[in-house]
Formats: sequence, structure tokens, C-alpha cells
Amino acid sequence: INNRIDVLLQKYENLVGLTEVKTAQKKVIDAEQIFQNVQNERRNCQTKMTEIQNRLKDIHVRLDKLQRGDERYLILLTEEHDVLRNEKKLMQDLRHWEQAEHDHFAALSSALRESHEKERAQAEKTKYWSIIGSVIGAAIGIVGTSINNHMKMRELKDLVQEGSDKNLELKDIVKNLSQVAQAQYGQTISFLSDLQTLILEGKAPEKLKLPLLLASESEKFDNVNKVVYVGSEITNLLQRMEDDLEWKIKKNALMTTGLIYGTGLVAAAVVY
Repeated sequence: INNRIDVLLQKYENLVGLTEVKTAQKKVIDAEQIFQNVQNERRNCQTKMTEIQNRLKDIHVRLDKLQRGDERYLILLTEEHDVLRNEKKLMQDLRHWEQAEHDHFAALSSALRESHEKERAQAEKTKYWSIIGSVIGAAIGIVGTSINNHMKMRELKDLVQEGSDKNLELKDIVKNLSQVAQAQYGQTISFLSDLQTLILEGKAPEKLKLPLLLASESEKFDNVNKVVYVGSEITNLLQRMEDDLEWKIKKNALMTTGLIYGTGLVAAAVVY
């Protein structure tokens, strides 16, 4: 897993230009280290040259104080000769280190310029990739939202269709019940008419309660009307559910789309 992560990170760095930036920065560090070493060598050589020059001055002062016939005069001349030879050699070394310092300073400056150019190029590339990523993310969000809304609308249509089918079945049942109730009501009316005729003719029992029967049948008929009314309430309820769900889906789509566009605008503003 770690190797895969390293490979992915390396690909990302190559894509945005971080690899080139790191390489340029390493060149700067190496050039700086070499320049510092050369500078230290030049300073050491300069210090030795100063010491030799001071020693020559001291020898010259001592020679001025001695007579040419003095034995120490010859010794000082020999010492002066050796010091002059060392001075000549140090002078060559000093020139060499000064030239090397100049060359390595130029190399360090070139490496710094290259590093700065790589960093600017990497920043530009990162900015463009950020814009492209924001656009792709917004497009994916819009497509995903559209697909989600389409699926929800299809589910809503299926739900409404199912509710409509059930409502039609319920209407058929209510219609059948209403027809049965009306038939029973007609039979009851016919029966009551016959019974009334019998009562008028004096052939029916006296304990028969015609008002009670009429009230009972009237209550049954009212209950049939109530059943029909319940069917209308279910239709209205399903319609309200359909409208409410459709409005919620539209509102969710608008909010999601607005959020995606707002995120894209903020990302573009931050990048620029």
C-alpha cells in the first residue's frame, strides 16, 4: 500500500511540476554548498597571504637595521627569498580560488534563477489544473444531480401511478358498493311501500315500527354517501402528495446546482 501511495504521489508531482521544482532546489543547495567551500578556501588563502606580507614587512624592517656585512643580513635575505617564493605560490592559489569563487557564484545565481522559473511554472500549472478540476467537479455534480432528480421523478411517477391505480380500484369498489346500496335502498323502499299498503289495508302487525326502519335505511344510505366522500378525500391527498414531492425535488435540485456553481466561483476566485 505504501508503494502504491508513493507511486501515486510521484505521478501527481510529475503532473503538477513539483518534481522539476525539487530538482531545481536541490541544484541550488548543491551549488550553494560548493560556493561556500570555495569561499572558505579563498578566505584561508587570503589570510595566509596577509600573514606572509606582514612577515615580509618585518624582514624589511630588520634588514634596514642591519649592516650588509653582518652575518644575520644574509640569513634575513635567504628568509626573504623563501617568503617571496611562498608569496608567489599563494598569489597563484589566491587567484585560482578567486576565479573559482566567481564561477561558482555565477553557477549559484543561475541555479537560483532556474529554481524561480520552475516555481513560477509550477504555480501556473497548478492554477490551471485547479480551474480544470473545478469545472470537471461542477460538471460531475450537475450530471449526478440530474441523474438523481431523474430517478426520483421516475420513482415519483411510479408512486403516483400506483396510487392512481389503487384510487381507481377504490373508486370501482365504492361504485359497486354504491350500486349495491342503491339497489338495497330501492328494494327497501319497495318493501316499505308494500308494507305501507298492507298497513293501510290492516293486514300488517301493529308492533311494526315503520319510522325506525325508515331511519335505519336512511342512515345506511348516508353511510354510502360517506364512503364515496372518503374516495374523493384519498384522491385529493394523493394529488397533494405528488405536488409536495415534486416541489421538494425541484428545490433540492436548485439548491444543489447553486451550491456547485458557488463552489466553482469561489475556487476560481481563490486561484486568480
